[in-house]
Amino acid sequence: MSFRDVERSFFDLYWQIDPVAATQAGVPGHDDRYGRYGNAALAPHLAALKSIGSTLEQTAVADREEEIDRTALLNEIRVMLRRYEKIKPQATNPEFWLSHLLGGLHHLLLSADRTPAEKAVAAIGRLADIPAFLDDLRATLEEPVRVFVETAVRMTEGGRLLVKELATALGSQSPMHAARLTSAAEEAHKALHSFDANLERWLEMGSEQFAIGEDAFNFLLHYQHALRDTAPELWRYGLRLKEEIEQDLVRLATRLDGRPWPELVDKLRGDHPSPAELVDAYAKEMARARDFVAARKLCPIRGFPRRSRSASCATTVATNWRRRRYTKAILVTTYSSRLPRSRPRTCARISGRR
Repeated sequence: MSFRDVERSFFDLYWQIDPVAATQAGVPGHDDRYGRYGNAALAPHLAALKSIGSTLEQTAVADREEEIDRTALLNEIRVMLRRYEKIKPQATNPEFWLSHLLGGLHHLLLSADRTPAEKAVAAIGRLADIPAFLDDLRATLEEPVRVFVETAVRMTEGGRLLVKELATALGSQSPMHAARLTSAAEEAHKALHSFDANLERWLEMGSEQFAIGEDAFNFLLHYQHALRDTAPELWRYGLRLKEEIEQDLVRLATRLDGRPWPELVDKLRGDHPSPAELVDAYAKEMARARDFVAARKLCPIRGFPRRSRSASCATTVATNWRRRRYTKAILVTTYSSRLPRSRPRTCARISGRR
């Protein structure tokens, strides 16, 4: 078996484990379902993954390019096995599940290589799968971590909105599927709403043990990020960087008015808008920046995209690997009143793969 044969076997398995990644990559045949991450569902996949890894280690490569690809693929397999067998986000992190759920809808909505009818049929399948997917989440999440639950709380609020907007958008594009989309979206919305009760309970009972530990951190540095540095080395680098930044702050403060830089920071913080004023202040600054660019004709400015509305916390980069087209979208959720008032975090992420 050649390296490319093993590579194809890996990706066949990978799309089975993560059908949302298949949608994101433009691979057909997986758009109407979600992955399953309970112990019973993962066990055969992980066994197959180990078999592929063993075969890959014994497979000859033709040239340096294949050797590089084989090393990258082996590292990906090692990371996947470590993630699901040791780190186990499926057992501690509801955000892991909800990112998969909402990302599956979001990537369908943005996909440019499916017809409206194909997207509608796929969306019906995924929406119909949401209740069972959430049941698997409940059964698998054994050790919820509070900080991850807080993120999940924000995601469900935006997720319900995304479900409705998906059905509306795809229903208008493919009217023949509108009724089924609406029905599936209603059931998915109910399932997400009832899931809130689990989140409330996990907020109360969740642990604070969110860190994966130094050994796992070093493992991911090496195999996922291809860094030779370990945690202590990065710690020393961070301390040195902190010292350099503080020296720069001292110089800047001296040049401004001679006061210590912490006092200047406190002054600037005093000028910061209150939480109730923040959105309006941000909108005004964005409008001012836009007017500046438009007045000087620094670049063409298009109209505001219709699909830029509030949605889930998961920010994604939709990738069409065949046409090498990369589309970015930022999704930000609002503050949730259900979270502790002492911990009002903003949930915004930019992620993606190439």
